[in-house]
Amino acid sequence: MTLRIATRFTGFAFAMAFSLAACGEVAAPMPRASDGELDLRQIQSAQVAALEGEWLLHRPALLPPAQLPAEIMRPYPVPSEWSDYKDAPDAAPAGPDGSGTYYLRVLLPEAAVGTEWALRVPRVDTAYRMYLNGEAALATGVPAPGASGHSPRYRTFTHFFRLEQSELSIVLHISNFDESAAGLRRSLRLGPAEAVMLEKKLVEYIDVFLIASIAVMGLYHLGLHFNRREDLPSLWFGVFCLLIAVRIAGTDELIYDRDPAPDLCGSHWPLLRVRGPCDSGNPFDPGPRRPA
Repeated sequence: MTLRIATRFTGFAFAMAFSLAACGEVAAPMPRASDGELDLRQIQSAQVAALEGEWLLHRPALLPPAQLPAEIMRPYPVPSEWSDYKDAPDAAPAGPDGSGTYYLRVLLPEAAVGTEWALRVPRVDTAYRMYLNGEAALATGVPAPGASGHSPRYRTFTHFFRLEQSELSIVLHISNFDESAAGLRRSLRLGPAEAVMLEKKLVEYIDVFLIASIAVMGLYHLGLHFNRREDLPSLWFGVFCLLIAVRIAGTDELIYDRDPAPDLCGSHWPLLRVRGPCDSGNPFDPGPRRPA
């Protein structure tokens, strides 16, 4: 009877957790960028747009944001890692290490001028500086064309700004000498400030629900084991659930979108003798993914 109740509870909790997680990703259909331009002039006040599609990318130079030579930039899909970027069709892929410049021009409604907007920036591997309409807006770590000047750091941002014109130019200088995959691998999200904050809170509530649900499952199965010491599957499943809960809590926006954010780069976490996320991109990875 106890095993049947535990099985039903576990199944129900998992179903609820992953159903809510899926709901958090549902969004109204939005236009996609093409050749470095995204038309959002039809966006509604309650909508948040994912800045996906063809951005312009140039590697390895960090181009000045005020004078981007569009003729040397090539369309490149976002979100995706930049390892497959080629300067020419017959050139070799650039690989994950190095630096580069992303560019996107966003067209916005005239009625939105003068209102508050927000841009949700995910974790970018592993250092970047962002310019909005030619002005420096955000930075994480120190991007540089060479490994000697590069300093990695992980951080997510929700950046608020007043829209001064119906066009938004986004330039990102990114560098990576730490990860085996880099570039804009996650979507930026743009919209009116209230809509972006509502979406952000929903994601955080889902994260809290996932963490609490999985942690409760872990504690419940640990309790089953301590009641019946020969029940080893309950012990291992309980430990597994608690580790998953810790991982979710330590790698999402609940931590990385706080001010000041913890600088975990290069530090060593005591849990399971693991490295900080700037060493491997995963705090539960026991070491670098490739030789230094």
